[in-house]
Amino acid sequence: MILILSVYNDAITNKVCEWLVSFNTEFLRLNFQDNCQIEGIDISIQGSHCSFAIDGKVYNSADFTAVWYRTGELFSNISHDLLTYTNHRHLVEMHIKELKVVHDFFLFSMTRVFNIGDYFKNNINKLTVLDKATECGLLIPETLVTSQKRILTDFLTIHSKIIVKPLFASNVIYAGEVEYSTYTRFMSLVDLDELDDYFYPTFVQRYIEPFFELRVFVYNRTYFSMAIFKDDQVQTGNMADIRVQKAESSRYVPFKLPDNVLISLNKLILSLEINSCSFDLMVTKEHEYYFLEVNPAGQFDFLNKYCNYYIDNLLAQSLQCEKKKCS
Repeated sequence: MILILSVYNDAITNKVCEWLVSFNTEFLRLNFQDNCQIEGIDISIQGSHCSFAIDGKVYNSADFTAVWYRTGELFSNISHDLLTYTNHRHLVEMHIKELKVVHDFFLFSMTRVFNIGDYFKNNINKLTVLDKATECGLLIPETLVTSQKRILTDFLTIHSKIIVKPLFASNVIYAGEVEYSTYTRFMSLVDLDELDDYFYPTFVQRYIEPFFELRVFVYNRTYFSMAIFKDDQVQTGNMADIRVQKAESSRYVPFKLPDNVLISLNKLILSLEINSCSFDLMVTKEHEYYFLEVNPAGQFDFLNKYCNYYIDNLLAQSLQCEKKKCS
């Protein structure tokens, strides 16, 4: 059987599941919002096994021949139950830490079969990735993390145009009924004037003027690339993030990466020890390729939509083939 680890309403997961249904392939989709309970973990010299229950039905780790980790964390409902069970903060923290040990071993036990994606690689340190990218021969924008206004002012003076972005994966923050998203935006002298002399460590980069941007999905050394040409007439205020621009105002075309960039990206994939991911790159009018970041979960819905790559079909076929090998 195939195990898919995801979240509710994830469009990419839905499409892969639809293909598996059309192939008449048996699979279990486990969403992190599901009421999943650990039945037992057995560890001995003969090996280890995990069993868990969903809606009263028990599954064993040995039941699965292939696993696709898409996104999410399991047993989050138990963490929420702990918070409602007691208001003793240290007791809650202790239980959540112990629960994480169980959670992580459960996911580790699933890495012994064929895998697409990896929970343990899902939140790779952005700064580590940038450092490794330079070692692999990729260009990156000049980068600074600082908590001092003086240093940030010097950086802006040198580069004249800079952007600020989150150090961690982009998040959505809810305050009552108001929703805030952490997009990449420009930072100006006006912004600097409003800062104290010392502040929370902030991640900034020199702004690279793009000729076009690239979104690249990689699976098993196969590259699916798309160039995005933005409409310069569309105003996005102080935002430097293409996601704030309406999709219809940009042009999307399939793209073939040059060999030297492919070689460097392959080196980076090996260095990060991942088998699927998405890359964001930017290309200047001088045909310089700048690496921006990697998403180990891998986003490819837009690539499917605009370039007809059918990546969801490829992933479904890979999972199905691995299941057949073990049948």
